[in-house]
Amino acid sequence: MKRIGRPPAGAISPTQFFSKLRWIDGRPLPDVIEPYRVAIFNSVLWVFDEDGRPKINMALTGRAKKCWKTTDLVLAALYRLTVWPSPSHGNSSAIVASDLDQANDDLDLLKKLIDRNPILSKTIELRVKQVIRKDTGDRLDILPSQDADGLHGKSFCFLGQDEFHTQNDYRMVEALAQDPLRLDTLTWMASYSPLVARPGTPIVDFLEMGKLGEDPRFYLSWYGGDFSTDPDFQDPNMAPERRANPTWDADREAYLKQQRRRLPAAQYKRLHLNLPGPAKGAKFDPEAVLAAVAKGRKRLAFDPTLEYIVACDHSGGQNDAAVLAIGHRDPESERIVLDLLQVYASPHIPRDAVNGFCATMKSWNTFVLHGDNYGGRVFSSDYRTRGISYQTLTVSKSILYDALEPALADGNVELLDIPELVDEALGLIEKNGKTDHVPGMFDDRINAVAALVYIARKREAEGPWPAIFVATNDSHPHRDRWAPDYNDYHAGSSAWVRERTGGRDW
Repeated sequence: MKRIGRPPAGAISPTQFFSKLRWIDGRPLPDVIEPYRVAIFNSVLWVFDEDGRPKINMALTGRAKKCWKTTDLVLAALYRLTVWPSPSHGNSSAIVASDLDQANDDLDLLKKLIDRNPILSKTIELRVKQVIRKDTGDRLDILPSQDADGLHGKSFCFLGQDEFHTQNDYRMVEALAQDPLRLDTLTWMASYSPLVARPGTPIVDFLEMGKLGEDPRFYLSWYGGDFSTDPDFQDPNMAPERRANPTWDADREAYLKQQRRRLPAAQYKRLHLNLPGPAKGAKFDPEAVLAAVAKGRKRLAFDPTLEYIVACDHSGGQNDAAVLAIGHRDPESERIVLDLLQVYASPHIPRDAVNGFCATMKSWNTFVLHGDNYGGRVFSSDYRTRGISYQTLTVSKSILYDALEPALADGNVELLDIPELVDEALGLIEKNGKTDHVPGMFDDRINAVAALVYIARKREAEGPWPAIFVATNDSHPHRDRWAPDYNDYHAGSSAWVRERTGGRDW
């Protein structure tokens, strides 16, 4: 076996380690690991500088569904935990999964491997969310990304990140950054292709970095329908299915034919060709979402001749963003146009968002805001004292998305070219009769936009009704059109709102 440099004293190769183990069905583990996977293990785990330092400290592996990505991540973690020599720093490691279900699957696989192999079960103790070496106390934690706060700032022998494509920003990457003083640390990321190949997301940036090959300590192994790092899979005449599925046999070919018949084309493309595509059960047609984006448009300017609709999605400020969406119905095309998206990213102080949204609305001469009942009466009271009428939407998010779906499909919506908004729209899935975002993603921006579209479609269905503007002086451009003064509004409160909207209570 070829290697560069000399391994640390006492180190054994992954090939030697795996030769002592059995797979969960009882077969010798080496009989289960195909040659391309052996090459990946050796390239990442068993190549060294002249001083004995591991050559690779970060690896990204990607291939189609059911090609052992997660299994290899777990096997690499087990290798680093149990037999890697690290007397000064220890062997404690972690695997961060996309969600609780994935974390449980990873832990279940690890426990089955330990149960099947007495050589492991004698030295490793099983716990609820981790396994621990009995001799040193070093442990391997397996947990979902939302529970990974306790890992921040720790030094790892091995850090695995499963379903890496679900990380749509760099917060987790930065929080779990490698210890610069530790020379043998290794981060191993396993992934499908992302939902949207958008530069600025970790998976896309790392994939591009690996293709450029400019970082000598970064290793990329990728098998996709359009690209592979493996010379044996670079024949331009090779079928995309074959290039994306290095694990291949007659059963695989039959399985893919079945999946191609059963799955939507976009979903098949992502899962089995390892190409960008929507999540399983995607709520919106990705082509319809992308077609709705006005390329290059980040916002529109205020137009005093238009009547605006405003909706928001508030949060407690710790984990989710607060978002204000302003839009209008185009008088000529009848499309619902998104003019502005104002975002207070987490963490933020909720009342800072209220103050900011009020200032924006007043600058757009609009004084009615629609949103959910988050925070009970707290937000509505805050807005009322600032001269804004807060109208509570009592419908669920799923109903809001149901209103947005046909508008997108019919081309009746124009979205701003904001990548986070597009990602959130493509990351919505239907599960158990409800619509929600995939694990690791967010829905704050698309929630506000869906509420705006819902209000616009509801107004269209019920006929025009007067918007509520608070005119504090005679120079207001719509003074004669809408125009009770501020005292009339403030005294009447919600009863005044119902009167001025023809009895409609949103």
